[in-house]
Parts: sequence; C-alpha cells; structure tokens
Amino acid sequence: MDDEEIRDLVAGAAAADTVAAYPMPDDRVLIAARDAAGEVVASFTIDRDKARRWVDGTLGAALILTEVLADSSDA
Repeated sequence: MDDEEIRDLVAGAAAADTVAAYPMPDDRVLIAARDAAGEVVASFTIDRDKARRWVDGTLGAALILTEVLADSSDA
C-alpha cells in the first residue's frame, strides 16, 4: 500500500471510543470496540494464552502511556 491508499483507508475507518474484553466459554476472549453511540465498530476473538501474552507484551507500554497521558492533563 502506498501512503495515499493508507490515508484513504484510515479516513473511511470507523472510530472507536471504548474497547472491552469479554471471556467466552470456549477458552477464548472477545475484544469489542464501540463507538460513542455504543455500536460495535470492530471485534475479534483470541485464545486465552494469546491474550495473556498480549497483556504481558503491552503492559509496559500501557504503563508508560498512562503516565504520559496523566502528565499531559496537568499541563
């Protein structure tokens, strides 16, 4: 994809305001992104082991971003 194709794709993409995870009975996790009206704009499932690895891999980034966002709200 070239830059223009990526811009067009992003411009037409639905925006999510919230993301939530829901446990499923088949040892999977449902991830659902919702817009401001509460409509699901994207969803996918992953197995619990992959979800754990995802959390382990993103925890550091989440902590750093949380600190940065907290600092920027004080400015």
